[in-house]
Amino acid sequence: VQGESGFNLLLKENDISYLRRFYNLLDRVDKVDYIKGSFKFFVKSKGAEILSKDENVIDELLKLRQDLRRILIESFNNNESLSHVLNYGFEDIMSLKVNKVAEQLSKYFDLQLKQAIKTNQQEQEVERQFDEVMGLFKYLQAKDIFEEFYTRRLVKRLLLGTSTCLLYTSPSPRDRQKSRMPSSA
Repeated sequence: VQGESGFNLLLKENDISYLRRFYNLLDRVDKVDYIKGSFKFFVKSKGAEILSKDENVIDELLKLRQDLRRILIESFNNNESLSHVLNYGFEDIMSLKVNKVAEQLSKYFDLQLKQAIKTNQQEQEVERQFDEVMGLFKYLQAKDIFEEFYTRRLVKRLLLGTSTCLLYTSPSPRDRQKSRMPSSA
């Protein structure tokens, strides 16, 4: 238990250097599986903590994912089993409060589109931001709920005349995800 609390503290503080040393030590003695449970618990508990808030949920989930991906790559040598733990942890997070996550994700996506238009952001920057959002979207099991929230926002914008041509041609996140999947033919 003492080792787990120290491990969780290192994760919480994003201590890349000590986490790398700890991982390398465990890897030398073939005990990397020792931290899988603690890593998953940390991911899920941080996600649950974020979902208990009312504001900035998606921003905080994106930051958590970015920080943990960085730890995975830089400290854990992109270990495949720990990568799976991270992915399963985020799937669990995204299913904790499905409606809230779907609504917040659709709102975030919509606001990002509006902001991109208002500020005339470069296409590469907009793509980078949407790729980050898609990183969360892929874990969402209830994509149909997201689609409903997103469609409502789009219809409202179209009816109020607050849309621009970018919004008419912008694919939904579900369409973007489908276009990235390899075809089975």
